Amino acid sequence: RARKKQASAKVESIESKARTQAELSSRLLQEAKDIRPALTKADIEYFNLLERTRNQCQTWEKGLAELQLNTDLMAEQIESGRMEANISMSPFAMERCRTILDSNAKTIKENELQMQETAAVISDLVGNSGVVIDKAIFDNAYDSGQ
Repeated sequence: RARKKQASAKVESIESKARTQAELSSRLLQEAKDIRPALTKADIEYFNLLERTRNQCQTWEKGLAELQLNTDLMAEQIESGRMEANISMSPFAMERCRTILDSNAKTIKENELQMQETAAVISDLVGNSGVVIDKAIFDNAYDSGQ
């Protein structure tokens, strides 16, 4: 019985110490939570955005480095005559290019006509002023075929 009492007392002592340690651990954990800087939801979202942006930039940097390398290699091959530029475009892209080229051709034609009209006005003004100019040089400067 004495041993049983001693064992029981020892168990009670150990349980008491365990409870004390559990309470101490609980208080320490709560204090750690209290002193830890709290991040707001906005802070967390901002840091997540920064992380996503960093990851995206790293992906772009890798792609850019690869593109730069490929471009440099192609430029070197084209300049040395070992490769000709071969561009393939979708039908939509080809149509867009044709539209742009047609528009530019129209603008160039309009500008040529305007230059011819301006040249005619200048020629008349010079002719009426009595100034003598070399007509061949003047015509060549404003000739749309040149």
